[in-house]
Amino acid sequence: MFYTYNKKQLQFYKFGFKNYTYFTLCLSAIIAISYSVGRFNQVNHLNPYEREFIIYLDQKYFSEEQLINLLKAKNVNKPHIVLAQAILETQNFTSPIFKHNNNLFGMKKAQSRPTTNLGIKRGHAYYKNWESSVEDYAYYQAYFGFAKVNSDEAYYNLLNQKGYAQDPNYVLKVRSLANKYRSKFKKSKL
Repeated sequence: MFYTYNKKQLQFYKFGFKNYTYFTLCLSAIIAISYSVGRFNQVNHLNPYEREFIIYLDQKYFSEEQLINLLKAKNVNKPHIVLAQAILETQNFTSPIFKHNNNLFGMKKAQSRPTTNLGIKRGHAYYKNWESSVEDYAYYQAYFGFAKVNSDEAYYNLLNQKGYAQDPNYVLKVRSLANKYRSKFKKSKL
């Protein structure tokens, strides 16, 4: 690009632009589009190791503490049980369903209830982010009556009735984990 500069104006001979602002807007748009296209191509051409590394970096921003805070913020019923389910379903937040699908609860695609899932990957629902998975679980609770349950025992019975998991010992495993995490959700009295 050739231009001459005198202190009053810039003249761009190659493009015929007399208005510097218009030129910079066009250039900014071109740069943004080329960056987006280039970034898309870069991600699509990653090898499996590089993709896993990026997933690892994304997961780095997830923490059990953030999950606990979100469960509290969303007023999820029996959050200590829900946290135990998340830990069990994701094998302590390491499973491929969690890493690739952002699915904390091993949820399948919802057929008849409101949902935040985006479809199916690896036989399970996948989500935009892990927070959407928590929101979807809250919808699940509301739709199937878990949100109205008052006691832990009634919650466990409902998990059994609804056939939440195929493992016959699922409720026993959740119960033992939930007892460990109950104290993280106790309301402090001021």
